[in-house]
Amino acid sequence: MSHRILSVLLLGLVALSPAQAKLDLSVLYAGDPGPRTAEWLTFLRAHVSAANAIDRGKLTSATAKDADVVIVDAETPYKESGIKIPRGAKLTRDFTRPTILMGAAGGSTLGALDIKLDWL
Repeated sequence: MSHRILSVLLLGLVALSPAQAKLDLSVLYAGDPGPRTAEWLTFLRAHVSAANAIDRGKLTSATAKDADVVIVDAETPYKESGIKIPRGAKLTRDFTRPTILMGAAGGSTLGALDIKLDWL
């Protein structure tokens, strides 16, 4: 699933003229340390002016203050041993950054905020 999302994002960015510079955006990826985060950073840094990563559990208004966009993500919760829903970031209503919430990590991030999109 994540590869499909990355493919769609990549196709959208490929549509940009090769003469265009990177998008003037600072992106903060909030995920888990590991290969998935490294892949995201490689992809993002090729297309935006700044991209950094943070452990999803440390995402707050303060840690995201310099980001134009935040991505909250995690590995798939579906494993051979069962389903393990990842903990989302513990955000409060003062968090106002535009945020892309992906999969179970995104859903569990919304849980404490009582937002309508919570596990539709």
